[in-house]
Parts: sequence; C-alpha cells; structure tokens
Amino acid sequence: MVVMTSPITSFSGGMYRFSRIGIANRCVKLAFRRFNSTLDSLTSTSALLANIFPTCRSCGIRLQTMDKTKPGYYLNDADREINKKPYVKHEDVVFNDKYSQLPVEDRILLMNKNFLFTKTLGENATRKHIAAYYRNTTDVLRNHILEENTKNKIVEPESLECIRCRDASYRSDFKKLDTKEFPVMSLDSIVSQIPRNEKIVYVVSAQDFPISLDPKIFQHRLSSELFFIINKSDLLFKSNEHNIKYGLTFFQDYLNVKHGIPRENVIMVSGKTNWNIDKVLNFINTDGTCYLMGCTNSGKSTVMTSLLFTIELERKQKLEKLLANKEQRYVEKLQEKTIRANVVLTSRKKKEIKKFEEHFKAHSGPGISYIPGFTRSFMKIDLPDNKVMYDVPGFVNSKDLPYFYNLLKDPKSMKNISKGSNIQERGMFYSKYISVSGGQCLSMGGLFYLNVPTSSMVQVRNCINNDMHVFKSFNKALDVSLNYDSMPSFKDKFVIEYDKNTIKDLQRFIIPPFYGSIDLVISNLGHINLVATGAKATNEPFILYLPKGLEAKIRQPISQYLAKTFSGRDKNGNPLTKENISKKSTFAFKRYSGKTPFSSKLITCANDKELLLTLEDLSSDKASKGANPDQVLLDYKRIREFAGSQTSKPINYDASTVLNEENKYDYWVE
Repeated sequence: MVVMTSPITSFSGGMYRFSRIGIANRCVKLAFRRFNSTLDSLTSTSALLANIFPTCRSCGIRLQTMDKTKPGYYLNDADREINKKPYVKHEDVVFNDKYSQLPVEDRILLMNKNFLFTKTLGENATRKHIAAYYRNTTDVLRNHILEENTKNKIVEPESLECIRCRDASYRSDFKKLDTKEFPVMSLDSIVSQIPRNEKIVYVVSAQDFPISLDPKIFQHRLSSELFFIINKSDLLFKSNEHNIKYGLTFFQDYLNVKHGIPRENVIMVSGKTNWNIDKVLNFINTDGTCYLMGCTNSGKSTVMTSLLFTIELERKQKLEKLLANKEQRYVEKLQEKTIRANVVLTSRKKKEIKKFEEHFKAHSGPGISYIPGFTRSFMKIDLPDNKVMYDVPGFVNSKDLPYFYNLLKDPKSMKNISKGSNIQERGMFYSKYISVSGGQCLSMGGLFYLNVPTSSMVQVRNCINNDMHVFKSFNKALDVSLNYDSMPSFKDKFVIEYDKNTIKDLQRFIIPPFYGSIDLVISNLGHINLVATGAKATNEPFILYLPKGLEAKIRQPISQYLAKTFSGRDKNGNPLTKENISKKSTFAFKRYSGKTPFSSKLITCANDKELLLTLEDLSSDKASKGANPDQVLLDYKRIREFAGSQTSKPINYDASTVLNEENKYDYWVE
C-alpha cells in the first residue's frame, strides 16, 4: 500500500505526483516560454507577467542580474548588501545624519511638512503644542486615515532601477552613448507597435516647434484620430492665463489649418509648472488605453509624472478634509485667527505642496532625462477610472543624434541648455539683443556657427539657455573651437569638444532668403531671433554650420502669435514705413491663417569645399579672404533649385534680386 501525500493526476496511463509548489513552478516556466518572445518586444505585458519579470522604473526595460554587460542589469537586495554602495546623494547623507541626532519632538517639528499628517498650527506653535496635538489625535482617527490613504491609491511598479539609469540619475554618468544602452528609434518603428484601434496622444515641445512635430505621424493615423499635448508652455509665457488666451489659440489655429486637427484635440500644458495637467485626464477621455508619444526631449515622461502627482495631490487633499473640523478646533485654541496667521498658514501650505511635489516626482513615475534613448520600453501606468496610459520611448528624426551627444564636453551642460529660456523675457521686440556685422561669425559654445553675409547686419535675440559669442570671422571661430583649452577666457564657454577629425563633420546649410525678422530654431535647444537691419549690399545668404545630429529650421517669429505686437498701421489704419513702425504703430493680436508658410527647411549643401578650405587656411595661418565668388554663385543656384522644387513657376535668385513683403516667402519650403 502506497501512501500519497499530494494530489495524483493521470496522464497517458501514468501516475505522477505533484506538490503545489511544483505545480506553481511549472506554470511559471510555461508562462515564460509562451510569452518570452512577446516580452522581448516593446509591447505591453500583463500585470501577472510584470510581477514575474520586474522592469526598471525609469526606462521600462526588463531587469536581469546575470550579465553586467547587457542592458537591464541591476543590483538586487542581496547584491546591494554585499557591495555596500547604495546610490544616495551627498545632500541626503548629510541630512539623514543630522536628522538622526535630533530628539523625537524636534523630528516631528522638522518633518511637519509631511503632507498627509501636517498640522498647520501657526507660527506660535511650540514643540509641546505639536506633541500634544499628536497625542490628541485618536487611534481610531489615525486608523481611519490610513485606511482611506490606501483606498483607490495609484498602483505603482516596484521602485527598481537598472544600473544605467541609476548612474545617469545620480552621477550624470552616461558613458558612451551607443545604441546598446541608449537605443534610438524612428517614428515609424514606434507607431508600428501601437495597436491600430488605440488612441495616440502626441506630445509636442513648444521649445523647438515645429521641429518637434513630425509630419510622418499623419501617414499612420487620420488627423481626427490624433490628440496633441503642447508641452513646455512655461517657456512661452509667464502665466497660465496668457498661455490659454494666446498660446492655445495659436497652436489650435496652426494644427487645425495646417493638418486638420480638431481644435478640441489640442491642449497646452507645462509638465514643469503643472499648468493644465489636471485637465489631461478629461482631455484624453478614453475608456481603454492611450499611448503618450513624441520626439526625444518633448517632455513625455515629465507630463506623465506631473499627471500622477496631480492625481495623488487631489487624493491627499480630499483626505485632509477628514481632519479639517478637528484640526480647526485645535488651532483655534492655540492661536488667534488674525490676518497674519492666515498668511502664515497659506505660505506653509504652499511650501508643503512644493516639498511633496519634489519628493513625489523624484521617486514616482517614469524616469526623466534629456538624453535620447533613455526610455527603452513601453511603460504602463494605471490611472483612475480604469484608464491606462503608456509612456512610449521617444523617437528621433536623425539617426546621428547619439553622435552629437558624444561630442559634448560635459553631459551636465546639455542638461542646463535643454531647460530653455522664457520668450517673454528674451525673445520679444523689447528684449535685449546683440548686433552681428557682415563677415562675422556667431557661435554658441560650438553648438552652431552662423556666418553673416558681407555688408550686412543682423540683430540677434537669444532664447537658448547658453551664452553666444561673436567672432570676427569663421576662421577665428574654428580656430578657437580647436584650441580653447589654451585660451582661459573660452575654456568654460564651449559645450562641444571638437578635434581635427570631428570638426570636419560639420554640416553646411543655406538659410533661405528672408525679409525682416525670423526665428532660427535648433532641435532640443530653442531658437534665436534674427532681425536684418540696414541696407543690404549683397544677396549672399546666411550660412549655418551644425554638428551631425542637430536639426534646424526657420520660422516666422513666434512672438507675434503669443502677444499683441505691432500691426504696421497707425491709429487711422494707414500703413507705416519700417522706420516708423516702432514709433507710431498700433498693436494687434495676429492669428495664424495658413496663407503664408510658417516655417521652412534649410538648404542642405553636400560636398561643399568651404569648410575644408577654411580649415586649410587655419593650418597654413592664412587670413580669411571673405566669401568665395564661385561658392556664392553655387549658393544662388541651390536657392533657385530649392524654391523651384515646390512650384511650377520659374524662380529667380541672384545678386540683383530684391526682397520685399510681397515675395519674402517665395524661397521658403515647408
């Protein structure tokens, strides 16, 4: 007689004994084999499989502990205990050390910023008052608060990060940006992995618009099916009121007229300041799943994190009402209800919310970085009301973007530049500008080189968060770029680290002819505003040099769509000459109509010898001789071919061409 200690199952006439643990293990292995190929793609996983295979909180990649050289490697709890090298900021170490030495009552007072249990007792509250208040909070009420705190709470993934993300977040260590650790993808490859019937929410950066809007998206979805979030609106305005009044109007006009997007499918937000983030849930208005996509540095992850913070903040504010009556009675015993006390309470509340926001955004939601390819997988976020949103890896328009980031002297410098500058301060007609004369070269730490044509002058307003410098010539600019280490005044000014080989990879572009004012937009950086002044003695074009990986466009000055600007007419409606506009013009709010091009691509110049000839002059210590006549004629020809590619009518451009209000857009190609 055989005694069985576990259930018996018969397969093909045989008897097999299985324990419950064994059955569970076999189920897990079967699930792994069945779904392994799916997990290797960027598509989403079920909640069960997500628990079986942990993913990185910051980039979404599946984590592994087997091979340090492969993506997704992380230190588990046992490894951290052995290595004894936790990733903690120095400021946190100092704070924790000082905090641990404080008495309990002082800790309560110091940490009274805790959002859920904050008791705003006023400026006269002492440590005894605070301790007494906590003693008066009954256990029943405490338990009720904790119960409500866990109810309907957003389910967040376990806060695990791969080594790559932790190095990037805490050490600004990006090593070499290769496609292994920082994979870059195209829009086509991203959209192909999104189910056809699911909603796409496209995040567009206002910082480098319209470069951040890739028209290829309209090859994959109908205009009526797409939703657009215009992010980084805090760089365009100083208040959300103006953001809604002017900014939203412009972007709704542009996307509706240019691409047929319904006006209600466009919203303006700021992930940094949380402007209109509370409206995002109602904006997407979906019962199922939506995908948050956009180019690198558009701020998708920032918007996602701000959305999670807004939801959590609203939930906590509701919980606070549970204590409102009891807290009010106690506060009245401790202080008089004066105007000054109310001001103190309001100030404390703002500080509490700010501190909670900083902590929440640092430890919740997807990781945030300006580096392309930081997000490596579709990251699922469960939202209230059974809504699901995926943070999608950012795509790039140029496969050479990692090349550009590898040229950076210090990754932190690019982080500061990517923050941008406010247009209302630095990009309006009243903002500070510098003048650049013909033959001079304008550069910004090696990020670009703008050559101004002979006998010309231009005013430049800088809306990029980095300093500009005017060199007497292109030769001098290149010479300093290669030898700034030996020049103390330039040593800290350069962002890009060129050598004799990488500087030869600079790409030459012709800026299409323009009249009046334009914005020169550079991807991920922002823009500079150019205003041509004085009489032109030549039609030589402006020449722009960019490192591989960066893109640029010109556009109409966006400032004229963001506030009331000069109408060009006096109070009687009569047109004014250029000299009298600033003195006698009335102000008007300009609306985008689509009758003229808003932006234009630059003219690519492949195999041009100007750069090589300039570098040869450097090596032989020759002085610059100015523009090469043959090169100028070739540039004229390229302008004619570029403008003629979009029209059947003949296009002429040479030294005798006169630009004016009527023909200033004839040479632009969107």
